Order: sequence, then structure tokens, then C-alpha cells
Amino acid sequence: MRRFLIIIGLLFCISHCASAQYADSTLEDTSFLHQVTILPTGYVSISIGQGTEVAGFNGSGYQLSPCGLPGLNASVSLNKPLVSHAGFSILVGYCLNNTNTNTYCGGYEQQFGSGETITNASNHDFSELLFMAGPFFTMPFHRFSFDMKLLFGTMDWNSPTISYTAVSSSGVQTPEQVPGQGFECYVYGLGAGARLRVYKDFALVANADYVRNFSGSTNTFVIFETVTTGVAYQF
Repeated sequence: MRRFLIIIGLLFCISHCASAQYADSTLEDTSFLHQVTILPTGYVSISIGQGTEVAGFNGSGYQLSPCGLPGLNASVSLNKPLVSHAGFSILVGYCLNNTNTNTYCGGYEQQFGSGETITNASNHDFSELLFMAGPFFTMPFHRFSFDMKLLFGTMDWNSPTISYTAVSSSGVQTPEQVPGQGFECYVYGLGAGARLRVYKDFALVANADYVRNFSGSTNTFVIFETVTTGVAYQF
């Protein structure tokens, strides 16, 4: 969470400082400055970047946190101001995380096995599919805009089936397998982003998001952070 807040601060500072510098460079042409002081805009964006699972799934009583390594995250979002600077946002996101096999298989072995050493573990991806919507706030600075979101929705989370070899202290090797698991849950997320209009209605975007599921049970939780960049069409 602290890393997420730091990224938000950096995005806001970059947007504000860059827009201030841009405004200073156009002070002599007041008509042009008036043109670039635009009203809040809506936009549709496509972004891709890194998703990192910072806490994992503690299913069936065994600890798997964090079980996902940084992976690929992609998202599509629609954002539209309705009243002044506030409006709504809709997001669809998908993330693939490589498996931290030592933690993943180790937690399972401690709970259901003999606590033996893990070796030769196969590697498959975790996946998270998100559908979220909620209030959206935007603050334009000439060609730049700073955005904030508070989103709620559902997540379809799936862990892989992983085969590994358990090695006892005497050197006996036994083939084992961690069964794949999956669940659907309600989630909430905080998001921040910056936009730079580069050509007509097109802009570059950078986003940081923090997502966590509501505590439906004591042994089911997922927290992950994403940092993405992409392109947007503003309207």
C-alpha cells in the first residue's frame, strides 16, 4: 500500500509540475492559453504493464502468501465526468502472474505433507479477471489531467495445478501435486492516473491501481498492485 501511495504522489507531481511549466511557456499568448485550459474530459483507454501480487491465497488452511510473482496486466477502461470533475469509471482487467513455486508448494507441503524439501516444481500462471465500476474524479492541468478512481466489482481468481518432487531427509523422492483452486469474490480498488494529450483527442496514460477482495472468509484473500501505461481517446 505504501508503494501505491508513493506512485500516486509521483503521478500527481509530474502532472502538476509539467503542466505548470507548459503554462509558463505560453503566458505571452493568452488566447492559446485559454484554449489549452480545457474542461474535464472523458476517455477510453487501453493499458498494459505489470501486476504484482503482494498478498496471496490462503486456501484450505495452508498459507500461500505471496504466491504470485510480478506478471503481465492488461486493462480497458471507460471514464466519463458527469458533474463538474466527478463521474463514473468502468474497468475490465486481466492479470497473469508467474508462480512463486517455493512458497506455493512449500505451504501445501507443510500443511498436507511431511514438510519435505521441494524440487522440480512445474511453473504455471495465476490469473485474475476483474470487472469493476465506481466514482471517477479528474483534475485537468492544460494538456495534462490527473485522475482518481474508487472502484467496486468482482474478481475471478484461479491458481494453477503444480507438480513437484518432495525430497525427504533420507533422500527419498516422492512425486506430489498441489491442486489448482479458484474462487469468485467481490473486490474494491483505488486507482490513480495521469494523462498527456499528445495529438488532437489522443493521449498517453499512466496508471497505478491497488485491488483487494472483501473478506468473505478468513482463508480467502488476494491483494495486488498494478502499474500500467497505454493510450487513450478523449471525448
